[in-house]
Amino acid sequence: MDLSRLQKAIRSESLDGWLFCNFRHRDPLADELLGISPDTTNTRQWFYFLPSVGKPQKIVHAIESRILDQLPGEKAAYASRAEMFAAIRALDATLIGVNHSDTLQVLSYLDHATARLLESAGFQLRSSAGLIQRCVSLVEGTRLASHERAASTLDRIVKDCWNRLSRATPPVNELDMQNWMQAALDSAGLIYDHGPLFAAGVNTSDPHYTPTGDGNAVEPDQVVQFDIWAREPDGIYADISWVGYTGSPPSAIRELFDAVVDARDHAIELIDTRVSAGSPVEGAEVDIAVRKRIRDGGYAGGLLHRTGHGIDTECHGRGVNLDGMEYPDVRHVKHGSLFSVEPGIYLERYGMRSEVNVVIKGETTVVTGGTPQRALLSRN
Repeated sequence: MDLSRLQKAIRSESLDGWLFCNFRHRDPLADELLGISPDTTNTRQWFYFLPSVGKPQKIVHAIESRILDQLPGEKAAYASRAEMFAAIRALDATLIGVNHSDTLQVLSYLDHATARLLESAGFQLRSSAGLIQRCVSLVEGTRLASHERAASTLDRIVKDCWNRLSRATPPVNELDMQNWMQAALDSAGLIYDHGPLFAAGVNTSDPHYTPTGDGNAVEPDQVVQFDIWAREPDGIYADISWVGYTGSPPSAIRELFDAVVDARDHAIELIDTRVSAGSPVEGAEVDIAVRKRIRDGGYAGGLLHRTGHGIDTECHGRGVNLDGMEYPDVRHVKHGSLFSVEPGIYLERYGMRSEVNVVIKGETTVVTGGTPQRALLSRN
């Protein structure tokens, strides 16, 4: 735990402190930030208070009194609920960050009972979403370098698998394609939470399609969708999606692809314009602008998901999301923010999304990995 970095983040968010608490390891973020092993016995609730300045304070149950001993700070042990409440009330703070959010479920671990307990003790609770972004999800240096290597590898894997598909003798099915991509990830030494996605034909209209058995055969004149993500061990994820067509694409297919790419590039341009000017831009704001762009292009009925998500040591990370639809995220894109830009349009017979990863370096907006896809992968 880097105490000075965490306290700097607390001051930057204008809070008196950040209160962590856990019971049965229900808050993996608290464990991660404080360096507590998930194998540690945690049958009683503990609290760890990081003030904006000064020494941290620990509140632990008497029968698990050593659970926070590796952390700095003064310790108070309790046995009864009354003793626990008294120790909490003794904390010198009013406005505190807690791991809770009204809209971002990925960050919301504080249970209702504990929230009521803290409010009854006189604290004003604020979401730690901004703190988490500052302390977990901003990437630079070696962390960013690991992401960039992974992104370049994923770009190569997609192109290699497309070339392999183009040369293959039919029949090739969707599971074959997934297996090719997964074998390439394993060969590159990358890790992932679950295997990549591949869909062909009507199945591309399902953003999270997973084949049953071998899946469908990849046939001529079909839209195909690649979606692949991975990271180096102890590194930062990369997550990309490419679209192909197993023939000569007709005009309707080309027009849909152009609309997806236009929406993707519109998001990047909006972010770059704001960042280079030193003006704030919210993740939700970008998503709303992209969705308007797609609606204005005549594809309103094909919108099923947000424009992008934060990326860190988890593929769907804890940083700012480009989302004004599902889980509206009003956090600002800032230096070190890493996120996907992946607008998708899904129609009845096929769908498409083009996904790139973007990182903010100072006042510069950078697309990582290889050159973004600007033309359909096709056999003609």
